[in-house]
Amino acid sequence: MREKQQRSRPRTAAVRIAVGCLAGSLAASALVTPALAAPAVPGTASGSTPGLMVSGAPQAIAADPTTHTFWVSEAISGNPTDAVVKITESGHAVTPFTVASGVSSVAVDPVKGLVWAASNGTTTHTVTLIKESDGTVTPVSVSVGSSIVGLAVDKFTAKLIVVDVNGDILSIDETHPTATPVTLATGAVSGAQAVALDPAGTGTIWVASGSGNSVSAFNEANGHSIGSPAAVGSNPNSLAVDTVTKTVWVTNSDGTVSDFAESAPGTVHTLTLDQPAQGAAVDTAKGQAYLADLDGKVYQATEKTSPPSIVSSVAPWAPFGESPFVTGVADDPSSGQLWVISGSPSQGSFENILPLAPAKPTIISAASTLVPNNDPSMDTFQVNANAFPGPATFGLSGAPSWVAIGKTTGLLTATLTPKSKTGAFKFTILVTNSVGTSSQTFTLNVGAEPRITSRPTATFAFGVKMSFKVTATGLPAPTVGANPLPPGLTISKNGLLSGTVPKGTKTPWPMVVFATSSLGSPAIQMFTLKFVPGVAPRFVSRARLTFRNRRKVHFVVRTTGFPAAHLKIVRGRLPRGLRFRAGLGGALIFGAPFRSDARHTYRISISAFNGVGRAVVQLLTIKIT
Repeated sequence: MREKQQRSRPRTAAVRIAVGCLAGSLAASALVTPALAAPAVPGTASGSTPGLMVSGAPQAIAADPTTHTFWVSEAISGNPTDAVVKITESGHAVTPFTVASGVSSVAVDPVKGLVWAASNGTTTHTVTLIKESDGTVTPVSVSVGSSIVGLAVDKFTAKLIVVDVNGDILSIDETHPTATPVTLATGAVSGAQAVALDPAGTGTIWVASGSGNSVSAFNEANGHSIGSPAAVGSNPNSLAVDTVTKTVWVTNSDGTVSDFAESAPGTVHTLTLDQPAQGAAVDTAKGQAYLADLDGKVYQATEKTSPPSIVSSVAPWAPFGESPFVTGVADDPSSGQLWVISGSPSQGSFENILPLAPAKPTIISAASTLVPNNDPSMDTFQVNANAFPGPATFGLSGAPSWVAIGKTTGLLTATLTPKSKTGAFKFTILVTNSVGTSSQTFTLNVGAEPRITSRPTATFAFGVKMSFKVTATGLPAPTVGANPLPPGLTISKNGLLSGTVPKGTKTPWPMVVFATSSLGSPAIQMFTLKFVPGVAPRFVSRARLTFRNRRKVHFVVRTTGFPAAHLKIVRGRLPRGLRFRAGLGGALIFGAPFRSDARHTYRISISAFNGVGRAVVQLLTIKIT
């Protein structure tokens, strides 16, 4: 079972405390070393409560609200023994205890100060008793047919209930732990997976059947079946009972959570989580349950609604970039702390035990987003926060009137149109729970999706270096591309299509021009290139000009040919007061001749070149009167 649950995860965060067991002759010794400071744990006061890591894979967790300690069973790969780790809520002092290999369940008797851990060897099955007062460890052999799947303690009768996978139910007297266990039932359910107990009255034992997808009740005094089984989700794997509200909680491998009243197991209510559910704990003081899934989330459900409902969720490992599967949760109602364990080994870089203490919410989503002003389907952003306890409410301060946030959902919405202003808009996001309010300075960047604005055709001459500018608008500025490009041509990211097309290239040449950015969908344009033979330039404007002094001049020098020629003065100079501005295929002579140049004649040579043949020259005569 343990190996099937392992899954890959990224390596992350620095850790403050490392806890583990050395192999070989030092198997019972603790390795406790300080390390680099870890990021603040979500749901705790800023930086006050770091996570822990044990070198093995945590299997189960239980809390002792009397001593304010949590107890974690740890399977250590390659070690001849496993461990149970004691962690204090205050200061996180760590004490490991050696237990037999194959450790699984752990249970606590807060009245007698006893901790029990189950181990499943190849041929033997044992439970280990640890006295909290002096740390005495007492192994107890249990004769069961197969692997132990769960432990439960009746603190009133001082009995430990042991259930194996075959559905055998045994009782161990805590006052005489080494005495032969009493068999209450044999094969009570098929494929047993978990056990929970309500000690009220004669005591009710609840056992989950993985193969039967059900939960059955048995009398603690005699092992007799009580009523009919409750039909729950697929492959139930953990149980918790609220002994005040008399509600049974069941997590199932199909991603559902079942809950029902002890008095009415035939009426089962179902909640749905994001991933397969794994681990449940109840807070009898607040009337709520904590439910974990295999994606590293813990959900808070309230029993104060009818039926019970989920009011919030927290992702404890999110700030570390982790989403490990959770193998157990436990809470201390008197302090309000909730501890969560992951079945992933630490490998020296992973905090696999995390505490959640009541604190202001921690906002874990990004502090900025980019939305388009022309696509309403993209004008939202999900604000996420870890809030323990939940639920959390969301609000805004200093936001534009067109920005809103869902009070309970945290969904940020911008109401925009293509005429809305683009740019960066800053405001504050507020998240509040019963402890206090946290804030985040947020930047909403409003942009525009890409749009191609240039014409969809261009003509190039064979054998001549030419260019065409594809223009595109958008914010952020889009990147332009084209495909398939003809031989000899390239296109730059800013849209400059250029190069020399060799003779014989197929014409016309269809291709797709596109503009992309980080916002919205790409802009697409069907584009056609045409290729033609080049034509040498020829001057078509007159070569003799007469201008009057001090009168404004505006004369265009014109040429024909393809591509358009570049013009320049190669000899002589213009009369004073006149200027020459060259363009593609022509040039402009403008200004006003000086009076002093009256009755003077000027001759200048202008060349035109377009890459076809040699440059042509025109001798231009200008007479000033």
